[in-house]
Amino acid sequence: MCCSTLWRPLGAAWTVAGRPPSALFKILVLGDNGVGKTALARALCGKGFLPEYSPDTAVSVSARSFSRDKFPPAVLEIWDIPASAKTSLGPEIAAETSCALLLLDLDDRNSFRVAKRWQSLVTEACSGSKARPPHFIVVGTKIDRGGCSTWMRCAGVRGWCEEQGYPLLFCTSFAGEGIMGILREVVVTCFERHPPPAVLKDLYLAV
Repeated sequence: MCCSTLWRPLGAAWTVAGRPPSALFKILVLGDNGVGKTALARALCGKGFLPEYSPDTAVSVSARSFSRDKFPPAVLEIWDIPASAKTSLGPEIAAETSCALLLLDLDDRNSFRVAKRWQSLVTEACSGSKARPPHFIVVGTKIDRGGCSTWMRCAGVRGWCEEQGYPLLFCTSFAGEGIMGILREVVVTCFERHPPPAVLKDLYLAV
């Protein structure tokens, strides 16, 4: 099997137990203020929910690794993108992204419009730099508030996701529901776009 160039030691930017990762996958978390970007980014990294809300003004990058036995770990590099970046999203943020999570607040009908705008901005930024656009995963947040059944049908979100070929998942970072399903979808997406050596594939898909 011909492997992606991602599947090699990538230096010391991220290390686990003093070893460089065998692969590094860049993940963008996108959405409007208050949609739950930081909460989801924290949850994907195994961190707890913070009840205090403060809008981010700068990009925050964190990581989650997967390893087992003697194999070097693979790393998900998770970029929490502030809503203010809509006016200045450049190729330096969008480039080399494997997967982008488009977040929708199920309590906010305007959230779908904002998510589609993010999809256009990232696609345009990648096109301008001749980079391959990421695969998008749409995530409906705050399902604990009961908004899902009310507006998802009339807003046309499901139809748009089917038309674009995007998975549609749901979660609440507050209760932790749906987080592992999102994490698994991200890992599967990364491996489909960047096939690893056969000996590692089943290992890392065991999320």
